[in-house]
Amino acid sequence: MESLNYIPFNELVKIGVKEYINEYGSKPKYCGYAPGRVNLIGEHTDYNDGFVFPMALPMATLVVGSRLEQGPCRIKTICPHADEPHTLSLTIPPQKYMLPKGKPHWLNYVKGVMANFNDGMWYDASYIYVCHKPWFTTSGCVPGPLYPFSCVIVTSLPVGAGLSSSASLEASVHMFLDALCSGEIQHPEGTANTLEKIISCYRAEHDYANVPCGIMDQFITFMGKENKALLLDCRSREYSYHELPTSEAVVLLINSNVRHQLCGSEYATRRQQCTEASSIMGHYSLRLASLDNLKEFADKLGPVLHRRAKHVITEINRTLDAAQALQNQDVRKFGILMNQSHESLRDDYEVSCPEVDELVALAQQVEGVYGARMTGGGFGGCVVALVAPGAVEKTKSHIEANYKREARPDFYIVTPSAGADYLDLSSRKEE
Repeated sequence: MESLNYIPFNELVKIGVKEYINEYGSKPKYCGYAPGRVNLIGEHTDYNDGFVFPMALPMATLVVGSRLEQGPCRIKTICPHADEPHTLSLTIPPQKYMLPKGKPHWLNYVKGVMANFNDGMWYDASYIYVCHKPWFTTSGCVPGPLYPFSCVIVTSLPVGAGLSSSASLEASVHMFLDALCSGEIQHPEGTANTLEKIISCYRAEHDYANVPCGIMDQFITFMGKENKALLLDCRSREYSYHELPTSEAVVLLINSNVRHQLCGSEYATRRQQCTEASSIMGHYSLRLASLDNLKEFADKLGPVLHRRAKHVITEINRTLDAAQALQNQDVRKFGILMNQSHESLRDDYEVSCPEVDELVALAQQVEGVYGARMTGGGFGGCVVALVAPGAVEKTKSHIEANYKREARPDFYIVTPSAGADYLDLSSRKEE
C-alpha cells in the first residue's frame, strides 16, 4: 500500500509553527485542531432528522497562535484555495455578534465561530430538532470573553472535496479560542459543553457561511474516535461507535478535483424540496415518512418531490442496514448498500456529476472493491470506496488508466481518527 498522500499531523504542526514565527516573530502558544470527515453512508439525511454514518479523518485543520494584550486580531491562512487576502487584521466589536460578514469568504467561518463563542446559551436536551428549527434558546447569561489574538491557519484537507473542510476550520478555531480565553482547556469529548461547541459551529455555518447544513459535520468533527465510525441519529442526537474491520477492508478516498460549493443554490433547493415534500405528506420531516406515504401522495408530490423524498426515505433505511452489516462484519453487504446509495443520489436526488459518476463506475469494476459512492453534499468532490487491502493499488491503477478527464484524481487511504482537540505548544518539545 503506497504513502498516505496527505501531510501527516506532526508535519502539519511544524508547518504552522514555522509560518507563525516567520509572520509574527515569536513562537505560538496554542494549537487548536480538528479533523475533516467522510460520510460512509447516509447522505442528505441529517437535515431530514435521519441517520448518518461518518468517520473523522486523519487530515485536519490547525489554528496555531497566541493571545495579544491589545489591538486587533491578526489572522493569516496558508490554505492555497482560500480567496484573497490571506493576511489581515480584525477588530473585535463591543458586541462580538456584530462581526460583519463579507470578503474574504474563508474569514466568515472564523467570524462565525467568534460571534457564537461562549455566548451563554442554554440547551434543552429534550428539544427535538426539526427542519429549519434551532436546538437552542437564548438565555440571559452574560456572553463569555473574547480576547485579541494572532494566528496562522493551516490544513491538510482538500477544500471543496466534500470532506467538510469548513466544519474542520470552525472546530479548530473554537478549540483555539477555548485555549486562548480560559488558559485551561478541557478535552471536548465527554464534557458537558461538547454540544454547545457543536451548536456554536453549526450556527457559524448557517449564519456566516449561509449554508443550511445539518448537524453531522460539526458533530463528527468533535466526536470522532480512532478506528471507529459513528452512527448518529440526527433527531435525538443519540449515537454509537462501530469499529471498522480493517483486516478485511480499508477506506479509499478518490478526489475528483471538481470543487463544489454548498453555498450555491442547489443545496438549499434540495433542503427546501424535502421540507415541501414532508409537509405534503403531513409530517414535519421526512424521517417520519414511509414508502407507503410516497405511494399515497405520489400525485400531489409530483415527479421531482417524489424522487427527492424517495432518496431520503430509502437512504435512512440503508444507513441503518449498513450499521447492522458492520456490526456483523459483513463488508460485502455494506458495499452493496454503498452502491445503492450512489444510484439514489445520482438518479433520485440528482446531486452527483459526470466526473464523480465515472470514478464510481470505474472503482466498482475492480475485483476487491466492495462498494463505492459519492460522499458529501455533491456536485463534485470525493468518492468513498470500501476496498480489500490487497486491491487498493489495483483500484488506483485501473482508474488512472481509464479515467480520461482533464483534472486528474487524487487518492487517499484513510483511517477513522479522533475528534477536535488542542495542543499546548509551550510545553511541546521540538522534533
